[in-house]
Amino acid sequence: MAKRTFGWVQNPGSLRTLKNVVAMFVPTSPFREYLKNVRLPLLLKNDLISEEHFKLFVELLNHSSVEPINYAVLKGKGGSTSRRKVLCTGLVQACIDAQKNVDVKTLSGETTTMKKPYVDDWSADGYLRWAISTGLVEYDVAADVCKVSPAGERLVNAADGSKEEHKIYGEALLSYPPVCRVLSLLGNKEPHTKFEIGRELGFVGEKGFTSVPQAYYAAILNEVSPTERASVRNNLEGDSDKYGRMIAGWCQKMGWVTKVKVIRNERYDGSEYTLKIDAFKITVMGERALKRSEGYSRYPKIPKRVFFEMLATKATDAKFLRHRRARIIEYLKSGKKVSVDSIAKYLQQNGIVADAFTIKDDLKGLARIGLNIIIPTDNNVVMTDKIIDLIIPQEKVICEQITEIKDRIRRRLSLVDHRYLTLVDLAYSDAADANRKNADAKEFELETASLFVDELKFFGKRLGSASRPDVVVSYDTYGLIIDN
Repeated sequence: MAKRTFGWVQNPGSLRTLKNVVAMFVPTSPFREYLKNVRLPLLLKNDLISEEHFKLFVELLNHSSVEPINYAVLKGKGGSTSRRKVLCTGLVQACIDAQKNVDVKTLSGETTTMKKPYVDDWSADGYLRWAISTGLVEYDVAADVCKVSPAGERLVNAADGSKEEHKIYGEALLSYPPVCRVLSLLGNKEPHTKFEIGRELGFVGEKGFTSVPQAYYAAILNEVSPTERASVRNNLEGDSDKYGRMIAGWCQKMGWVTKVKVIRNERYDGSEYTLKIDAFKITVMGERALKRSEGYSRYPKIPKRVFFEMLATKATDAKFLRHRRARIIEYLKSGKKVSVDSIAKYLQQNGIVADAFTIKDDLKGLARIGLNIIIPTDNNVVMTDKIIDLIIPQEKVICEQITEIKDRIRRRLSLVDHRYLTLVDLAYSDAADANRKNADAKEFELETASLFVDELKFFGKRLGSASRPDVVVSYDTYGLIIDN
């Protein structure tokens, strides 16, 4: 069984490109004909695709009925050289224009400048996962193949810019829980920045759902040179901040959200900073979409699509965490009120031991990814969503040492925010490449500084870089130099 990651999407943002990717699966679509008769021949003429891949793709596109296509053939693969030199090796790659302009020879032999007519495999994978996560494309786990869904066919057949197209996009996006979470966060009608969204999105205290403190961002932006500010704005963000920014962008294209400029006054290391930053605010249409996702008015509630893989991402013990959370969802699917103790018993029946502290954190996390889970004060729990596409693999899982450590610490953290449990994940980081190792090391230092400065109210900051301590903090007359 191939390992695929569905449910969390950071890169793609164009609804039109998403529709093209879905249209590629539909034999009668004009885009598929364009791909077969224009786009692929253009790539071949400019030596941007091998003869082997060209013939394979044309053969697949010549099928007169909807046929499943292998995931690897759709995504393509990278190469040992830089991305700009790698040839097109995936069908979805050929569906998407790259951002960079290049000179190409047209089919008639003229030279023209245009957007590079294919993207890298990482970008293609992002759009394919987006299509699957919103139910426009179906994925067969056992066979590792994809085909268009009934909703996807309806989208492709809907006229561009029509009410029908907008409706189908809306149903697809509202079936994706994180969209509902972002709309819910904006539902108080106050503008939220990507950092303010990100810190409330995903599983708390877990690698893969980190958010950069907005005060730290404001301080760094103030301290760097004007030429470095663009890099800080583009690159200083956590995983959850990226998800929040991307999802809010989709909602903006739907007319559910508008982007505004806000002023935030932040305090970091004893200094005050004024930050002018983009924020997202819900519109009247967005309020209607939010009500629709919750099943209000005359619209039936839209089932939420939850993939097993979205229940943990970069955590070291991701497989075990996914199983534990999937079993909790499975138990809550009846829609009845249940106790935390009964959830613990159900988990134990399925070979998973978890105490009330851990279960409550998982319930909060499931609500933070966009599920309607209510935890009343009487300790009973109810989930009001209908869940689809959650397939729990039949496999034996073992709780690793890192999860046991976090669960032991969790019981002791009655006052400290559980988001800092991510420090354990980062301490156990086993990133394979230098870039990821450096990113994890930096995040480890940032979260350590945040624990002392934001949570425990020390003075100090992360210094980092060569020949500097990682973190320096003080409280009254006591000081600490921290090496991560």
